[in-house]
Amino acid sequence: MSIAKTPAGSHVIEPIDEAWGSLAWLVDDRLFPGVGYRVGRMRLLPGFSSPREAHGDRAESIVVIEGEATCVIDGHTVRLWPGDVAYIPAGTPRHVRNDSSHTAILLLGRSNDGMTA
Repeated sequence: MSIAKTPAGSHVIEPIDEAWGSLAWLVDDRLFPGVGYRVGRMRLLPGFSSPREAHGDRAESIVVIEGEATCVIDGHTVRLWPGDVAYIPAGTPRHVRNDSSHTAILLLGRSNDGMTA
């Protein structure tokens, strides 16, 4: 067994800053070859939504760390609070809204999407 640890903030893959907030990939096959999944941290600003997407080749989970979020998954609305988890099967359209007045912090987990080291 091997254990890998990176110093906080020193290894961020594909940081994305948008009008809606930001997304920083923290784990994927490029940082940890063979890991087979991705983990990202999303900051979703008040009054904004993430892009509407459907990933045909991977499932996704969303965990609320701070604040609140509204997930729209295949047309169904689910309100999430800290500690809540939403699971989105592969190919299912979804987006996340922040209807509150505070920034929401979310963790995104995605199954392997064919990325290689």
